[in-house]
Amino acid sequence: MKYKLVVCDMDGTLLTSSHKISEYTANIIKQIENNGVKFIIATGRPYLDARYYRDSLKLKSFLITSNGARAHNEENKPIVIENIQKDLVKKLLSYNVGTDIHRNIYLDDKWIIEYEIEGLVEFHKESGYRFNIDNLNKYENEEAAKVFFLGKDKDIENLEKT
Repeated sequence: MKYKLVVCDMDGTLLTSSHKISEYTANIIKQIENNGVKFIIATGRPYLDARYYRDSLKLKSFLITSNGARAHNEENKPIVIENIQKDLVKKLLSYNVGTDIHRNIYLDDKWIIEYEIEGLVEFHKESGYRFNIDNLNKYENEEAAKVFFLGKDKDIENLEKT
């Protein structure tokens, strides 16, 4: 059976623990492409962040980002834009998460958080993709590509029960 397509996640798969693509992985991807197989990155990360990695591999391929809410073709034109509706964004941002859970929102190419979180800059250091700090309640009437929460597993599990 000849494969035509390989789709790969980034974190915990394509990237090392230091959020880089190893030389070994880059060489394997080149071999895949040289064999006529398309290689596509699919990730929860936003488009600009994923594009950096795709471009660093010199791939001419589609990108699936923001957990499928966005897809861009080989020319970087959006072909899928699926937003979370305003009423659901408002509901998600209304949860009282305290200080142990950090709310995040992706609005197209903008990533907004309420305050800087230790280690978060390191996570995106390679690509240079940066967050903006702002009051997320200002965006409760916006559609969003993604709303997500960062925290310890037990705190996130408790939030999921609400």
